[in-house]
Amino acid sequence: NCETLNCGDCGILDKIVDRLATYEDTGLEPEDFKRAFNEDAVLKLAGQALGITPDRLRELAQADRLLGEKVYEPNKRGFVSTYEVISVHISYCSVLVGWNLIDGIYSNLNGFEISALGKSVFLTREEAEAALRREQDG
Repeated sequence: NCETLNCGDCGILDKIVDRLATYEDTGLEPEDFKRAFNEDAVLKLAGQALGITPDRLRELAQADRLLGEKVYEPNKRGFVSTYEVISVHISYCSVLVGWNLIDGIYSNLNGFEISALGKSVFLTREEAEAALRREQDG
């Protein structure tokens, strides 16, 4: 409705038409923009702006989301210990996650490297128990 957008001499309608024309001149469809700005592309751009790799950004984001969460560690004695994530420490070469024992057998470690997730530390008890069974069977 041009009457609604026409505010006299402010030129808002002309600005809207010009912006739409600029978009249309690209020849791209909305789906093209969505494909161009997928997670990998955005992380790459952000990493370039910050001077770090996309993988490092993923690690930092994952560690940040863990604060206050529970993680599970199967140990050599056949138990799964439950820890609460209490801190994230960023060093030059790794992201370290600090934890406190909630139940189970205490590990000699004060935490774990974020790269251990899914390998020796798990987000669910079920994953930790499955890893423990594989270790015992294998």
